[in-house]
Amino acid sequence: MNLKKRNIFITTLLMLLLLLPFGMLEKAEAVTSEQYFTFDASTGTITGYDIAGGKDLIIPKTIGEVNVISIANHAFSNKQLSSVTIPDSVASIGTKAFYNNQLSSVTIPNSVARIGWESFADNQLSSVMIPEGVASIEKAAFANNQLTSVSMGNGVTRIGEKAFYNNQLSSMTIPNSVTIIGDRAFAGNGLNESDVILGDGYPYYWIYGNDKTEVRGHITSGNQGVLVIPDGVTSIGTRAFANIQLSSVTISESVTNIGHGAFANNQLSSVTIPDSVISIGDRAFAGNDLNESDIILGDGYPYYWIYGNDKTEVRGHITGGDQGVLVIPDGVTSIGKRAFAYNQLSSVTIPNSVTKIGDSSFANNQLTSISMGNGVTRVGDGAFYNNQLSSMTIPNSVTKIGDSSFA
Repeated sequence: MNLKKRNIFITTLLMLLLLLPFGMLEKAEAVTSEQYFTFDASTGTITGYDIAGGKDLIIPKTIGEVNVISIANHAFSNKQLSSVTIPDSVASIGTKAFYNNQLSSVTIPNSVARIGWESFADNQLSSVMIPEGVASIEKAAFANNQLTSVSMGNGVTRIGEKAFYNNQLSSMTIPNSVTIIGDRAFAGNGLNESDVILGDGYPYYWIYGNDKTEVRGHITSGNQGVLVIPDGVTSIGTRAFANIQLSSVTISESVTNIGHGAFANNQLSSVTIPDSVISIGDRAFAGNDLNESDIILGDGYPYYWIYGNDKTEVRGHITGGDQGVLVIPDGVTSIGKRAFAYNQLSSVTIPNSVTKIGDSSFANNQLTSISMGNGVTRVGDGAFYNNQLSSMTIPNSVTKIGDSSFA
């Protein structure tokens, strides 16, 4: 080739290169080199990364001519990454895969079906687009970011517990495809019910059990102070509405069961329990500013006490029994294990009907006085452990005293 022809060839080649979109050249140059990845070729899984490869990460589609199909648990956690682009070969993102970085940008392809637990938690994301290929967003996947915008594709069926917890969302649209929303999925965002637009697939603000009769929580935490349990709910799950600053609750007439600690540690000053309720779990309303007179009980549940199935074993007290003085009602024959432990009790009266006092039943209180009925035959291990008793009269009926009962 003579000099003139060679110059023409070089000039033509340069012109063709200039015609290529700039973004293509930039992206080609920016793909992170394979040498910085730890890769399991047998499974197509990236298991680790050397930060020497840079903080702006573009994951290659193939490593050693093997498709990258999975990102392992913790593969990119704690690497100070600023941005990440995931190739369209990846189907699964593991637990804490990109946890605790400085990500302000993430590109998730349509090939991804599952976003694992805490996979993008504790970053600096302000927006995220979740494509239609994603079916499951697992627990706390995007928790503790700075999200103000989430676009969610119509393929998502499950949003896990605390999936978008503690962000800056002011509104949220949930697609029709969603059928399961985990407890507190959008808590810590300042969202009200009117800010969450729900699709036809999930027509409630409530977190339900599989049969849609047990309510286990509320997708915005119910932290607006006022809570109304909807008609049709028969059961309120364990700690379903604990620790969410409730000042008022209305329980529908369909409810029959209130679980352990269901409304614990709120700001309730009164509660009306409907006639339909026949079971109330231990400490269901503990940690509120409630006395017995503040709880209006229906005919279906005529006691302040938490009973076993046969109404003879007392297992606790619906306000926590933390008023200092406790009188066990006549008719009770057994006091359950740890029934009144950690309640700041100063005095307890046990009637003659009681025959058994369970292990640790009154442990770790401030008891200075105990009146024990003459029907008691057994005092369990540690039953009155760690109190302030200076003397104690044990009736003749007692035949067994457990280890450290009065230590």
